[in-house]
Amino acid sequence: MQKSKHFFFVLLIMAIAINTIQAQVDISSMGFSYSALIRDTAGHVQPNKQVQLQFSILPTNTAITPIYTETQLDTTDAFGFANTTIGKTNPTAFAAVDFTASNYWVLIQVYNTFTRTYDIVAKQPLQAVPYAKVAYKSIYGGVPTGTIVAYGGDNSGTPPDGWWWCDASTQSITDPKFANLFKVIGTFWGGPSPTTFQIPDLRGEFLRAADLGKGNDPDAATTRNLFPGASLASSKVGTWQADEFASHTHNARITSDYIFPFQQGGMGIQANDGQQVQFQNTNKLQVQVDATGGSETRPKNVYVNYIIKL
Repeated sequence: MQKSKHFFFVLLIMAIAINTIQAQVDISSMGFSYSALIRDTAGHVQPNKQVQLQFSILPTNTAITPIYTETQLDTTDAFGFANTTIGKTNPTAFAAVDFTASNYWVLIQVYNTFTRTYDIVAKQPLQAVPYAKVAYKSIYGGVPTGTIVAYGGDNSGTPPDGWWWCDASTQSITDPKFANLFKVIGTFWGGPSPTTFQIPDLRGEFLRAADLGKGNDPDAATTRNLFPGASLASSKVGTWQADEFASHTHNARITSDYIFPFQQGGMGIQANDGQQVQFQNTNKLQVQVDATGGSETRPKNVYVNYIIKL
């Protein structure tokens, strides 16, 4: 009887196949690298051999039904290593695996050409490597792109990783660093040219929630685009309003001593404190009150820097 050769693994190495985190692209569908040295049952390394591998992710050690499975046909290199990426066969299904939901196990099997079944090679808990996807989700996926928050750090240096200053800077729509942000805000906050868009300019501004028809902002329909190239109608996110007092009246009291000179068309009075009052023939009283206040209308405030999520 011909003796069959069974391939098995004596070395298992897993490493993240993610080298673009700095570019801040979505890695939800990216897998993690896998490398194994292939030997036959006699212990001989199998260079340049084609092997069929099956990878399954199990929710527990005792689980029978995997939440993800893929099969790959790989060829060992000149040293007998099979190098591949778990998750590349079906990236959509792999991206749906929530690595925060359980302490997963990985089951690795190799196809036995003699028995025409899969032999279990290894079954082990997933270690820290695939959970880098969880860390990425926390940094880049936990906060939606376009989120604006108040930041207590100084803006003299670089912004926090994954964020940018709300400083009206102009960015290229094809720059990988800002591509996700452009997909969200487009030219809401300005588009100086067909190939650029503008980061929101919130320097010295207060933020207000869009009215969305509720009626809390009676002048919502009068908001306007402040930034060149902005593609927004009034009352939309990114539109701007100038400062303004609500219409109101004042009560005035005269408490000083007055001189009552007669004037043509009515009687006028001059207060010792400089306020002027004039009685018109229409019996209306006009009072001019001296100006008071500063250079703007504002509440008590503390300076922060606004930053936006990339």
